[in-house]
Amino acid sequence: MISISHSIGEDDLYIPLLTTVITATDRGLVTRRIACTPYCSPTLDVLLFEIIFPLMCFNNDDQVLWDEDPHEYVRKGYDIIEDLYSSKTASMDFVTELVRKRGKGNFPKFIQFIVGIFNRYGEAPLEQKPYRQKDVALLAFGTLCDKLRQTEPYKSELENMLVQHVFPEFSSPAGHLRAKAAWAAGQYANINFSDQTSFDV
Repeated sequence: MISISHSIGEDDLYIPLLTTVITATDRGLVTRRIACTPYCSPTLDVLLFEIIFPLMCFNNDDQVLWDEDPHEYVRKGYDIIEDLYSSKTASMDFVTELVRKRGKGNFPKFIQFIVGIFNRYGEAPLEQKPYRQKDVALLAFGTLCDKLRQTEPYKSELENMLVQHVFPEFSSPAGHLRAKAAWAAGQYANINFSDQTSFDV
């Protein structure tokens, strides 16, 4: 067995990388088969919030790469070949497929989870802000842009979400968060802003 591992989140938690890629991808396939939903449902919250979500986080390996070569970090985010072996990409695909196929119960729950991260980050003092959690919340917000743009009440709140939780990170002391905010904002570049002063950031 090939031993490949990586770290996740704030702690030194190691998961076999090859296993997580396969698991996340297989679970994505499961969500495409509605007949398999009874199998997934009992453990879906655990799978989504305790396994899939941490895999999407800005991790220790990301931090090392950002510190050593931020240009390479950004490049990898747009590398199709890298995506084939990325547990983060597989996890994002799982979430996207889940809210598309089984969104009625899962989409509001996941968005509430993301908004909770945004709010906790906003309330935390500067020296205690959870930058890594905000990073993954922005990733999820950008990844689900198509669904959010089409679904009320989220569609009507996108401008406020961007102004309150995305644009302020353009001046974040954490460089990777500035990069993620720019990417997330780009996902919503075609929405119509009712207040043009929103661009005064």
